[in-house]
Amino acid sequence: MAELSRLPQAEFTACLEGIFEHSAWVAERAWYARPFSDLQTLHQTLLEVIHAASHADQLALIQAHPELAGKEAARGTLTQASTHEQKGAGLDQCSASEIARLRTLNAAYRKRFGFPFVIAVKGLHRTQIMDEIEARCRHDPATEFSTCLREIGKIAGFRLDARFKPSTQQGSCAAAPNLALEPLSAPAFTPFGDVIEISNAVRHFTINDGNTERYHDLAHIDPGADGRAIVSLFRGLPRVLPFEVKTMERHPRGSQAFIPLSNRPYLVVVAPAGPAPGAGDLRAFLCRGNQGVNYATGVWHHPLLALENVSDFLVIDRSGPGENCDTITLAQTAYLPNTLPAGRSRADSQ
Repeated sequence: MAELSRLPQAEFTACLEGIFEHSAWVAERAWYARPFSDLQTLHQTLLEVIHAASHADQLALIQAHPELAGKEAARGTLTQASTHEQKGAGLDQCSASEIARLRTLNAAYRKRFGFPFVIAVKGLHRTQIMDEIEARCRHDPATEFSTCLREIGKIAGFRLDARFKPSTQQGSCAAAPNLALEPLSAPAFTPFGDVIEISNAVRHFTINDGNTERYHDLAHIDPGADGRAIVSLFRGLPRVLPFEVKTMERHPRGSQAFIPLSNRPYLVVVAPAGPAPGAGDLRAFLCRGNQGVNYATGVWHHPLLALENVSDFLVIDRSGPGENCDTITLAQTAYLPNTLPAGRSRADSQ
């Protein structure tokens, strides 16, 4: 990454050619954010460039992608990366009936949305891809536009890994543990803090002349003896899965609560308060968009892990004297998996 960061803009852009289909402008704009400490930072910067781009530029990025098993594949004009990815999904081995179904689905999708269907095909079979086109045709246009941009981010992540990760590093990554995603629940999260949610399991009662149900005292907010509780808003860019967990942090002088405002799922990775954790000490939770968490004082946790789209969170934590954020780099990294458990999506949070 150091060598890449030192390159002039034109050479830097050339090194990233093909990471985004026929869209050199993404790399050109990312160049201004140099230097990049690692591949994950570069990837995140490229995603931030796309997020900050105009709607017209974002649409052009989506339009630059070929249809799956479409006319570009038939003519042999796919980029090398697209050719490899589509072959990996078996799209070059479709039967006549599968080709017919895929072309029908592609046409219906384009008619509804006005741009080609985009999906990160790595790890998927062609039948899964066709089922996904059918399912996503039921999206509203704004949701589908965001979904395409998110899939483009995943594709870019896979292509960056293939291009820049040396084989020795790939071997160490393969040996790194994959974290099992647990559904967030109050009992499971008790060692780390509180779950903030509407539930019959917590104390609640009616107020305001019977018009309002109050769910009472859901978290222990601890600003410390010499601090005060403050309310802030965090806006998090979505992380791309699979995600490498390399760092953890803790707040030794107070608690920190996150309450989602965008009704989207998100992830939390935690380890017990105490000595610096190892990869084997980590636990990962998948949170619904109507569940908040409160990290108890000193609990190790990963920084904000939004999913799907830009997401806002109301944050309650401490302001006061003294350093209140310890950060460590894990001796061995861990990975959050590429796919969420079945049924655990935004729809599940509503």
